Amino acid sequence: MKKIMFLITILSACGLTAEAGHRSCCVTSRSNCPQQSACSANSGSSTRWYKAKDGTYREMMPYMDALSRAEDADDMEIVLKGVQAELTSAKTDIETIQADAATLKTELESQIAELKTQLEAEKTAVAAQK
Repeated sequence: MKKIMFLITILSACGLTAEAGHRSCCVTSRSNCPQQSACSANSGSSTRWYKAKDGTYREMMPYMDALSRAEDADDMEIVLKGVQAELTSAKTDIETIQADAATLKTELESQIAELKTQLEAEKTAVAAQK
């Protein structure tokens, strides 16, 4: 029993140090970092990492880059609203055109029916004249 408890304690301690090692590796830029190129220790600037909600580690973005992205998103939101307004107006235009086309179709069908009846009348008149 003591051996099992000792083994579980060792395994849990190893798991916690592995997670903490990855975090502290890239923040402090140690020489034993497995992702030395990602840590950019040679350039003098340290890359900061954070653990996302899904459990993955992501690089923390500098404030100015995040601010620039937020401003771009605000600009794109305005453009998106304009495009959505254009789409709704185009949709109403299409609906009116479809309604006009349906009425025109029924009018043409009725004209075709009248012409067919006139043709039949002409055929019977010609047959009677012969």
